[in-house]
Amino acid sequence: VDESGNVLERYSDVIEAIEASDGNTVILLADRSGELRLNNSYDFEVVIDLNGHSITAISYYGALLVENSDLNVIVKDSKGTGSITAVDGLRADQLVFNIGVLTFENVNIVSVEIRGVNNFAGTVNMYGGKISVGNGPCIVNNGTLTIDGTVLITSSSFAISNYGSADISNATIISDHIALDNSYECTMTLTNTIVSVDIYNYHADQHNVINNLGTLTINGGSVTVTVRNEGTINAIKSSDLLIVDEFHHIGAPVWGEKVNTLIYTHPDIKTFGMSAYSVRDRGTSYERDMTNPDTEEIFS
Repeated sequence: VDESGNVLERYSDVIEAIEASDGNTVILLADRSGELRLNNSYDFEVVIDLNGHSITAISYYGALLVENSDLNVIVKDSKGTGSITAVDGLRADQLVFNIGVLTFENVNIVSVEIRGVNNFAGTVNMYGGKISVGNGPCIVNNGTLTIDGTVLITSSSFAISNYGSADISNATIISDHIALDNSYECTMTLTNTIVSVDIYNYHADQHNVINNLGTLTINGGSVTVTVRNEGTINAIKSSDLLIVDEFHHIGAPVWGEKVNTLIYTHPDIKTFGMSAYSVRDRGTSYERDMTNPDTEEIFS
């Protein structure tokens, strides 16, 4: 169809329609099974409207593959009832693979067994819509990722595993694992984003809410952690002061991890620590006086 919605031509194959579209929108008139591979070069933007229909993966390769770095592809769903998905029981590498520029507008990506989006080397923009993955990350990003207003839900892996640059705004991220993983020398910015993590009590000491090894910036939003069978710990949206007793445990891996999570998720908070002990590991080779004025200890 053209910009006014007028039907220019009908095709039985999506690739044929794309090659003839010349930048006009290709609208699906029925569900499509099998991978949609986009690997040719076009001198125009490829625009696909799911129109309430689904592209369903039936093989290892996935459902939508943008395999040319010169491609600029927009996928939208004007009716809001379509999806990119997979047949039940399929164990594939991903639903979506990208090395070009791929933009989703109000598109739902739904999988039970496999990861949602594998941004292998390109740019992915997600505006609205939802990614729901039962076993695997919602997004693995090795390039540039922009998210605005998207809901991401996963039950057994990272919502986002970032090895590139990720800018996330106005999103809702729900996980029962580590919600966000930001790798070495990578950047992630969260703006007005809600992160909710629900973890089993026997995994509580093994998971971070956000695992950051790069540069993480948080502007507003909230982080809520629920530990099943052990109650609820709610991250307060705006907190000025964190009061911590037994502060001499600051170097302990599990105890310190919990404090660090609160500090990372509340970048403007001030920490007030209290302790009756100034010497840790007294009488061992690890003994340290935390009030020694001649060292760089925390209370010096």
